[in-house]
Amino acid sequence: MKSKLKIAYLLHGLGIGGAGTSMLLLLKSIQNMPYDKFGYSTSDGSNVAKSEYLKYLKDIKPLDVENIYNDASGAFTSEIKFKDIIQKNYISFVDELKANQIDILHINSTVLPHILKAVKENSNIKIVCHVRELLPKYETGLVKDFMIQNINNYSDAIICISDNEAKPFVVHKNLHILANPFDFSITDNIPNGLFRSKFSIEKDEVLIGMLGKFKESKGQLLFVKALKHIKEQKSPIKFKFVIMGAQFNPLWKVTAK
Repeated sequence: MKSKLKIAYLLHGLGIGGAGTSMLLLLKSIQNMPYDKFGYSTSDGSNVAKSEYLKYLKDIKPLDVENIYNDASGAFTSEIKFKDIIQKNYISFVDELKANQIDILHINSTVLPHILKAVKENSNIKIVCHVRELLPKYETGLVKDFMIQNINNYSDAIICISDNEAKPFVVHKNLHILANPFDFSITDNIPNGLFRSKFSIEKDEVLIGMLGKFKESKGQLLFVKALKHIKEQKSPIKFKFVIMGAQFNPLWKVTAK
């Protein structure tokens, strides 16, 4: 007789970006709970990232499945490619989950809606879909509609990282809003006041920071417009805005600056 609940985490990549880091913190938060946790990933990542995941998962296996994209960052899958992907047979993955007696499948992104359908139609495994992307309309909307319908119809629970991501799924009876966490313990060893002294920022100035890749969809220009709005209010409080981020797009970095 099986003694522990078994959870499989399906990742769309072993990275250390927002989705990956958030997933690691989620796994860290339940590391002492009596669950057996396994991982699958549709793409490789760095050895550093994989070693971090293996601190919390019994194993990570590659999964030869293509992702479907249709999100606000600009990634999208053409209708021709989309139709090819959804026509493929994913029963071998479902059979593996069943053979391993998996109870819950946690899918860490919206990019695998075709897997939700295959798992739910061929097993009794519960599915949690973690929605981390905004889903705008590209092409004729066929891809977006498929993603939303499958996530709504085949998820036993949906987690969204904000109210914006949740909008297409408000009809779902088991919807939860859970913002991406941040591990503040990593700041414990940073000397107090070091950042302020390095950049000559006064102690009474309120610091507001933004962290993200230099990319239009991340919203650096909206951040700057917010600063302009605050300045126009002529508040007696002094503010300093700080933008930090990877140089994903050098031109966008210059534009924001």
